Amino acid sequence: MTGSKSNIGDGAGNSPLVPDTIAVREAARWLARMAAIDGVVSPSERRILKEFAEAFGIAPNSLFRMAHAIANRVEVPEVESVSPAEMKGRMFEDFVVRLTADSARFTRIHWTGDKCVDGIYALENLLPDLHLRHRLDAGVVEYYVECKYRSSLPDGTLDLTSQLGRYRRMSSAKDNCELFIAVGLGGLPSAPEQFYVIPSRMIKRDYVVRLGNFAKCLCPPTPEGFHDYINHYFTKRVLNNHLR
Repeated sequence: MTGSKSNIGDGAGNSPLVPDTIAVREAARWLARMAAIDGVVSPSERRILKEFAEAFGIAPNSLFRMAHAIANRVEVPEVESVSPAEMKGRMFEDFVVRLTADSARFTRIHWTGDKCVDGIYALENLLPDLHLRHRLDAGVVEYYVECKYRSSLPDGTLDLTSQLGRYRRMSSAKDNCELFIAVGLGGLPSAPEQFYVIPSRMIKRDYVVRLGNFAKCLCPPTPEGFHDYINHYFTKRVLNNHLR
């Protein structure tokens, strides 16, 4: 039944029922409930609405308006409170993930979340941010990446005392995987002015990173630059111990 509405009376002279309209309204309410989570009807939800409207000969804009109107009436759950520092950290983490978007080279084995309720969390939250499998020129390696972004470091130091020891223990427990600290400095979290990829083994036991000592760990902030940097590191230093 495409391109038309069918009115079906109840045989008693009452107003006809319009099944298509009811279905459309139910679909709009369903999509509006989805949109109410963040208060926005997403492009994918609009696409579903548009396809539904076209299937039943209804103006898509009327369906969009219905979805937005219902979304405005739905009680939106309390959203997670995220500090500006946490938001910057997540944006930088997303930047690093985008460097590994090439599925021919990278497999993201694990991407650590930060979910915690009343101090209860999964043990996997204690892992570094990313666990990657990376196809290099000479073979495949696995390693961890912990992401850190700072708008500035006036004294040029990044203190990892509270985390690096734990990350080292957990990464070494996984077939002695390498651990890298990805540091974004300046610019924007999604486009840092400087991008360091520092092997954990190069950081001294005081767990303080003095960026002035790591100029050779500056990495081009592009997918190809990141791949070449990691490829060079494993090829020249530790490849034979990490090939899979």
